Amino acid sequence: MENCENLAKCAFFIEFKGNPEVIKKGWIRMFCEDQNKSELCLRKQYKKQHGIPPATNMSPTGNFLSES
Repeated sequence: MENCENLAKCAFFIEFKGNPEVIKKGWIRMFCEDQNKSELCLRKQYKKQHGIPPATNMSPTGNFLSES
């Protein structure tokens, strides 16, 4: 199993990797630890569609976390 090519530089996970919600929902496991599953990541889809990364606080599910 190969990780998503964006994992190491993903602004969301750099900013929120210690956030309890990210850990509780297992987003890294669900979206990033498998290249095929990473295609379901709405952050990745947004970047492909718009040519720019989404807001830092946009999760792989498309929800936004507060940046407090």
